[in-house]
Amino acid sequence: MKKAMCCLLLIVLCLSICGCGFSAGASYPHAEKYTIGSFTYDAANVNAVEINWTSGRVELMESGGDKLAVTETTEGLTEDQQMRWWLDGSTLRIQYWKSGYTGTLINKEKRVTVEIPKNISLNVHVTSGEIRTENHQLKDMVLQATSGEIQMGAVNADSITVQATSGELKAGPIRAHGKLSMQCTSGSIHIDNAMADTVTLESTSGSITAGPVDAKSLTVGVTSGKIKLEAVKAETAKIHSTSGDISLGVYQCGKVDVKCTSGDITLSAVHGSGLTVNFQTNSGSLNGKDVKKNAQQIVGDGASIVNVTTNSGDLKVKK
Repeated sequence: MKKAMCCLLLIVLCLSICGCGFSAGASYPHAEKYTIGSFTYDAANVNAVEINWTSGRVELMESGGDKLAVTETTEGLTEDQQMRWWLDGSTLRIQYWKSGYTGTLINKEKRVTVEIPKNISLNVHVTSGEIRTENHQLKDMVLQATSGEIQMGAVNADSITVQATSGELKAGPIRAHGKLSMQCTSGSIHIDNAMADTVTLESTSGSITAGPVDAKSLTVGVTSGKIKLEAVKAETAKIHSTSGDISLGVYQCGKVDVKCTSGDITLSAVHGSGLTVNFQTNSGSLNGKDVKKNAQQIVGDGASIVNVTTNSGDLKVKK
């Protein structure tokens, strides 16, 4: 048994070195109902699109046309290697290739371009590869990449959930009427600006950068990496970093809690806003002066309450 396993691992390694893509396809239910290859469909018949892609790239384009196309651009695929699709009621389901198929793609990357209508529910999962979107107006959006980058244009939806295990998340202006959640295990998050009732941005290992953020409730956290928020408007905000610097611009906020175990913090009063800064630290300084334990600084009318807690880190407040 051990020899057989060693031989299998050696084969997989050789395929990788030779530029061969080795992939074991997942099995999915109702496989007999799926049709093979590129296709067009009537936009009026679809209110949800679900895509499961193993490796390569998924490109999404919003269209106002009556007839929309789904095109797989990789040439030379066998029938088993071609994508599958099924219009399940009003849900369009797209699969990477034949259910349960195991094979190789020699020096090839499977790519699919999907035209989608406005105001639908969109759910895309890629195991190893990229997801790229243009500007979209949707009912809700879920994007997941186990290993790969996600790049988004401007998106407006009721709710938006974006997750990447290993890879960067990049997005243009994001508007969610309810929840916006972006999470990355290993990689950075960058958003031009964000607006939603609830905004959650989290990265285990990687930085988080965002332009103006407008939310009722904001949560931003990193385990290892920097946080840079240009201008925050929120009723409540929680910003935390285990190891990494925090740069925070406060515009109009009710209460902001900032916690940093090891790293420096810079606060800025944006557009003439007022701050009441309450600082607690075990070992750190406020604007270059050592603080034994507690300190307070008021900027302007002091309208935004910012509580800052550090174990070992310095705080700088900019007017």
